[in-house]
Amino acid sequence: MSKRHKEKERRIEIVRNFYDRLTDKDQRTICMLLSREVPESRICKLLGISAKKLELIKVQIAVGLRQSGLEI
Repeated sequence: MSKRHKEKERRIEIVRNFYDRLTDKDQRTICMLLSREVPESRICKLLGISAKKLELIKVQIAVGLRQSGLEI
């Protein structure tokens, strides 16, 4: 197995573990929708949140992923 493939598997595992530990419903939903490449405007409409609120949640997710060991 190549080094690149191992690193990709490691990143996937970090993200899965992070997602499994999320307790905030909005963060879990946003992670799922972003991973499925749903446009941000659609996410805001689906969840009834503002674009600013979405950005705040995305920052919280990014911080959590970095703390979990993922390099963004």
